[in-house]
Amino acid sequence: MWGRLKACDRDTCLWAYWDASRNQARRWCSMAGCGSVIKTRRARRKAKDGDTGGHPSVRG
Repeated sequence: MWGRLKACDRDTCLWAYWDASRNQARRWCSMAGCGSVIKTRRARRKAKDGDTGGHPSVRG
């Protein structure tokens, strides 16, 4: 039961949340806030590095 109580993965967020997802894989307190910030940073970093995610049809 307590395994569903988690801390947000964003470094600067101090929120805790209840993970009600089926596979308990939720990582952020909210997708609109923390999840969006983290995913945007990751995408920008990949674009800057020219990472295509291993997909051969995408050229960087």
